[in-house]
Amino acid sequence: MPFYGLKTRIKQLADHHEERCGLIADACRETPKTSKELVPVVFHKHALDVHQMGFAAGELMPMSITCWSKGRLTAEEADGVLR
Repeated sequence: MPFYGLKTRIKQLADHHEERCGLIADACRETPKTSKELVPVVFHKHALDVHQMGFAAGELMPMSITCWSKGRLTAEEADGVLR
């Protein structure tokens, strides 16, 4: 079957990504956070088990790096932990 609505789907994905980046930036404004600490901020609608928590934290790393590369976040390292 042909796929219809590619431009609409791309817009939906871009909007979703922007929403997530906004949540991340807002959460880090007052206190720096790790990917793990951001999981409940971004995935607040889902109850995650330990396995899913690992995937969620892994997904947050590139999202956070994207926010950082666009100047929406700064990085800070303390005791070998990047926040």
